[in-house]
Amino acid sequence: MGLEGDEESGIIRDGGGLSTWRYNSSLVQVILMGMVCFCTIGMIRAISGMGGGGQVDPTAANNANTALYATFSVAGVLSGGLYNVLGPRVMLPLACSSCLLFTGSFLYYNHFQSQVFLVVAGVVGGVGAGMLWAVQGAVMTSYPPPHRKGMYISLFWVIFSSGGVVGGMIPFFLNFHRQVDSVNDATYIGFMCFMAAGI
Repeated sequence: MGLEGDEESGIIRDGGGLSTWRYNSSLVQVILMGMVCFCTIGMIRAISGMGGGGQVDPTAANNANTALYATFSVAGVLSGGLYNVLGPRVMLPLACSSCLLFTGSFLYYNHFQSQVFLVVAGVVGGVGAGMLWAVQGAVMTSYPPPHRKGMYISLFWVIFSSGGVVGGMIPFFLNFHRQVDSVNDATYIGFMCFMAAGI
């Protein structure tokens, strides 16, 4: 007589019917969370790594980041309670959309040189960051089975951190032969395509 599969971990044990790779298994959910953070926060990290958000004058990016992190410090505290009310299915798309808006604000700034939208997008991005990390924390602490937590958390961080590496290649290849200090529109559009895939 075969043993039943472990419902929590999704591991097949001697003929149990559960697959490790089913959509609702904890492993697949952790990988998906890593891919979402790869496509959103990983790309934001790459934009920050360009210095000044890829702009000639870093003042606008500094103001946007100040608004983002000031809001994030408050939203990070409040997002846990919001997670209990809304749940991950509502919060995650909202949080990812805020990353898309923040990147789009740099594209807007390239054309109109207005910091207002950039700073407002920073505030919205800070709220989204608080929501995203609340969902990520809930997934990473509650989904993996106890005997696999370390491996699953490591897997998440490898996937997530790769976002900054891949994101760093986007401005490098798109701006390699350019002589000006500000990155081109295609750079921000490339980041936004990754972020849209994360939503």
